[in-house]
Order: sequence, then C-alpha cells, then structure tokens
Amino acid sequence: MAEIPEVAYQYDGELRLDASDTERLLGVRATELDHVLKELTSAGRSVRNGW
Repeated sequence: MAEIPEVAYQYDGELRLDASDTERLLGVRATELDHVLKELTSAGRSVRNGW
C-alpha cells in the first residue's frame, strides 16, 4: 500500500506501447492476438482431453 502514491501517475493518462524501434532494430514482431488466443484455447482443450 505504501507504493500506491508513488506509482499512481500511471493512471493519469493512456498507457501506450510502441514497439516500432524493437521491430526495426531486431526484426521481430509481436504475435497477433487472434493467433495467441487460438493457440491457447486449443492447448487447453488438448490438456483437458489428455492429449
């Protein structure tokens, strides 16, 4: 609780993530959200079915 005033500034405006420098310098891109969700749901299905 003591740290709340110290980090409260994070809620003063929009939080944005700009990965353009990372993409340009390292040549990597974030995986599309739809792909991640599809992979997660199929992985969960196979674990539940014992595959």
